[in-house]
Amino acid sequence: MAGFGCSPRAAAVHHANIHLKTVADLHEEILRVRAYLHESIRRYESTHRFYDYIPPYGSVSLVPQPSTAEPRLLMSIISEWLKTDDRPQLCLFGDFGTGKTTFLEYLHYTAAKRYLADSSCRIPLYVPLRKYYEAADAPDLIQRFFSLECTTAVQFALFQDFLKAGRFLLLLDGFDEMGARSDPALRKTNYLKLAPLIEAHSKVLLSCRPAYFVSLEETQTLFSFVTRQVGFAPPLRAGDVSEHLYHAVEEIALKPAFSQVRSALTSTVYGHLNLFDFKQIRAYLRKHNDSI
Repeated sequence: MAGFGCSPRAAAVHHANIHLKTVADLHEEILRVRAYLHESIRRYESTHRFYDYIPPYGSVSLVPQPSTAEPRLLMSIISEWLKTDDRPQLCLFGDFGTGKTTFLEYLHYTAAKRYLADSSCRIPLYVPLRKYYEAADAPDLIQRFFSLECTTAVQFALFQDFLKAGRFLLLLDGFDEMGARSDPALRKTNYLKLAPLIEAHSKVLLSCRPAYFVSLEETQTLFSFVTRQVGFAPPLRAGDVSEHLYHAVEEIALKPAFSQVRSALTSTVYGHLNLFDFKQIRAYLRKHNDSI
């Protein structure tokens, strides 16, 4: 509810135990997101973050390989995806320097302004994953984020209620930056941390380099290893996998975890960020005429 008319307010006056709260009031009381969004907008605008922003183009597909379809404005692709009910995750592929972070920040900026004007819209949360790679799992990541960005303690079960109800747009930037090193075992383990966020009516946009993302086939090897280690199959020798991987996944409940991963990956939409064409390059250079 956006507000209250005269009748509800008049009725509430005579009942001390009745408190009228709008949806925005409840969100702010529980999550404290409005101050976070206002501060994000202030930071973007004060640093002129989007002074030379050029709307990027891209394509979309249901497989990781680039689409052969005609490129479209990436923002229109995202808008269409947000309207779908059965595709909670969109993985945005782009190599170094193609503008993934800039686009996610611009999406965060516009979505933040939209939510502050209309609290029925999704709440955008921009999460640079390089800051949270040490999180043990999804609850730890979310609790760290709200503690750092919103200065509040949020129980993951409560966050999940909002997530399943379709209240969030999660912008997870830089899956390939989750840690100082890169190997297949760590990549699969990191995706296990994120999979619980991709369910029901949630919307998760995950940016990544094309060659880094996890496939459903790759995750099979991880769960095959864990199955052996906990006694459901002949154990592997100690040297067959890294000790780091074992300690990272030894506490995972196998069936629920794999179900989450499988569901997330099979319902993923893949966005492919295009490089600038000559027209976009000229538009960018015109914005810097005075400094060239």
